[in-house]
Amino acid sequence: YDPFRRSFLPAITLTTILFIMSLVQVIDFKGFPNQYYVLISLLIITAFHLLLNVFLINGWLFDENLTLNQHKPTWYILLSGNFIIVIALNSEFVVLKNSMLYEFSMFFYAVGLFLWIVFSTTLFYRLIFNSQVQTNLRPSLFIFLAPSSLECVASMFLSESYINTGLINPQVIGI
Repeated sequence: YDPFRRSFLPAITLTTILFIMSLVQVIDFKGFPNQYYVLISLLIITAFHLLLNVFLINGWLFDENLTLNQHKPTWYILLSGNFIIVIALNSEFVVLKNSMLYEFSMFFYAVGLFLWIVFSTTLFYRLIFNSQVQTNLRPSLFIFLAPSSLECVASMFLSESYINTGLINPQVIGI
C-alpha cells in the first residue's frame, strides 16, 4: 500500500511488452502462418496494464493519506507503458484506420497523453512551490524525458502517412 512501491507495478507490463517485441524481432514470427499468438499475448498484457491503470489511478485519487510530497517521478512508468502499448501494436501488426487495434491504440494514447499533462503539472507544482525531491531521488527526474519521447514516436505510428504507406514520411516531420 506504499504509494512509492505501488508505482513500480506497471514496470511488469512494460517489461513484458518490450520482451515480446524483442522476441518477435529475434524469432521472426512473420514467417509463421499464424501470428495470433503474439497478438493474443499482447492483448492480454494490454488488459492487465489497463487494470493497473485503473488500480493506480484509483489509489492516487481516492487515497486520503496521499499527500503532494509523495508524488514521485516514478509515476511516469505508468505513462510510458501506455505509449509502449501503442508502439507495440502498431509496429508489429498492420493496423488499419477504424480497426479495433487502432481504437485500442488511440485509447491508450489518449489516456497516456492526458495523464502526462496532469502528472507533469502536479510534479512541477511540487518542485517549484512545495518541497523538493530528496537528493537520492533527483536522478529519477530524467524520467520526464521518457513519456514525451515515447508520445512522439507513438504519434508517428498513429499518423495518417504511416497508416497509409507503412513508412514515416520525412517531409511530414520536416526532415
